[in-house]
Amino acid sequence: MDKQREIRKLLAKNKEMTLDQIGEQVPFGYYCNGSKHLGAILSRMVKSRQVIRIKPGVFRINPDYQGPKRPGGPKPNQYQLF
Repeated sequence: MDKQREIRKLLAKNKEMTLDQIGEQVPFGYYCNGSKHLGAILSRMVKSRQVIRIKPGVFRINPDYQGPKRPGGPKPNQYQLF
C-alpha cells in the first residue's frame, strides 16, 4: 500500500499526531533512517495540502482536500494534423 494513503488513513482516525507517533504506526523497515523518509513524505503532503502542519512535528488531515486535480482531457488542437 502507498505510504501517503496509510498516513491519510491514520490521520483520519486520530485528530492530530506527532511525527514520532506516525513513525510508530507506519513502518519503514527497509530504510536505514525511516524518520527522514517519513519527514520527506509529510513535507510533500503538506505542500500538496493533503495534511496541515499545526506546528513543527505535529500534523492533522486537511478536511478540505478533494484529491488531486485531474485535467479535463486533451486539448482540441491535439486532434488536428498539420
